[in-house]
Amino acid sequence: MNESLEMHSIPVHSLDNPTHYELMRTTLDSAQTDSNVMKLAKEAVNQLDEAVQAEEKVLKVSQKNPLSDQIKEADAKRDSDYMFIKNTVSVNKKNPDPQMQQTAEQVDLLFKNYSIKVSDQYDRETGLMENLLNDAEQQYAAQLKILGLTNAIKTLRADNNQFIALLKQRTLQEGEKVTGATQLARTATDAAFINLRKTINALVQLGHETELTPFINYMNAELNRLKQQSLHTSKIPNTGGGNTGDNTGGNDGEEEPPQG
Repeated sequence: MNESLEMHSIPVHSLDNPTHYELMRTTLDSAQTDSNVMKLAKEAVNQLDEAVQAEEKVLKVSQKNPLSDQIKEADAKRDSDYMFIKNTVSVNKKNPDPQMQQTAEQVDLLFKNYSIKVSDQYDRETGLMENLLNDAEQQYAAQLKILGLTNAIKTLRADNNQFIALLKQRTLQEGEKVTGATQLARTATDAAFINLRKTINALVQLGHETELTPFINYMNAELNRLKQQSLHTSKIPNTGGGNTGDNTGGNDGEEEPPQG
């Protein structure tokens, strides 16, 4: 048995409301679509299901932020510019010019590596887009110039920056204020999430590593991505115990919410 295999933790109470809900929803969806998780940890999954539904109801009654429409428009523009670049690369893979064709094949690998879907959740798409843009600018600048996409990449970078700025502005406007009802709902989902995580890790210790590895690997990738993104915006404190290297993996601790 791989003793290091475990589902990582995250300080869930430090997340802002939208990110918190998306994490809980992603965890629930992943668990419910994994037959092994449902077979081995059904009670824990059902507990999370009930808690997520309650949190969702509370969030739905929250007043819509005026910036939401701007964020939606910014996302649509970003998606459109991204698809233009991706389609241009795809078309040039059939270009009769050997240099253009070879260059397009190289750049196409970049898009395949990240597999961005414009229908992805905001945080996932934004994080993947940021990494893709970094690689495009640092490693594929020459190829993009040959394909005439240098300015298009600059535009996409501006799109992504604008989207991130709008999300940050909305979060600042909301002031991280949590109503009593939302706090109660979040406390329940936090407890259910932590219980599921501990249940999964206990089952691994009992010999169910093979059945649970796909779910654990997927969730750890999601948690690491979220920590990277949140650390970039200083939303989640680094609570890793003595880890002076990569602080996006392992047990950062759920950090139980303060009692009061």
